[in-house]
Amino acid sequence: MTKIAFIIISSLLITSCASLTGVDPSSLKKTTKTNRVEIEEDFKWEEHFALGNVHFLTLKSGVYNAYLDDKRGTYYEGSDMCLEWIQTYDVADPSDPSAITRNLRCGIYVPNNDSKQVKVYYYINIEESKKVIGEHNPGIIIRALDKAEWDNLKHLMYQPDNNKLKAIISVVD
Repeated sequence: MTKIAFIIISSLLITSCASLTGVDPSSLKKTTKTNRVEIEEDFKWEEHFALGNVHFLTLKSGVYNAYLDDKRGTYYEGSDMCLEWIQTYDVADPSDPSAITRNLRCGIYVPNNDSKQVKVYYYINIEESKKVIGEHNPGIIIRALDKAEWDNLKHLMYQPDNNKLKAIISVVD
């Protein structure tokens, strides 16, 4: 039950904070650009929480294609499930049997202004949520999130170190 409560709280926090610190995805439009960027190697970072929970995140290497843009920058979509997100509870070991792994579609928003932060985004995926929730049905909160939020582009609350991320991104064309 503790895991389900943590998942619900995490989902609500992620959803509520999505538009506070990132670019509002609804402001982005399909781009006519054909350029691409490459993430040269898997990029890993961790987020530690006071209760002993740790999130291990990996942005997968590969080519990310221009997909959406606005006057401030371009969103580049990765191929397949390019974000691995492992959540642990009371342990700091991603191989622990109680850890929950989600693989999600993702991308990065690269601002035109080099002094601004590159942002990681992901798509909430209903099939992945079913794996996390399992056979349990936590009720109306998850059903409401399913209806309103699944498959939408979301700002990742746990952003990596900007300078380290920028160091491994290169323009392909």
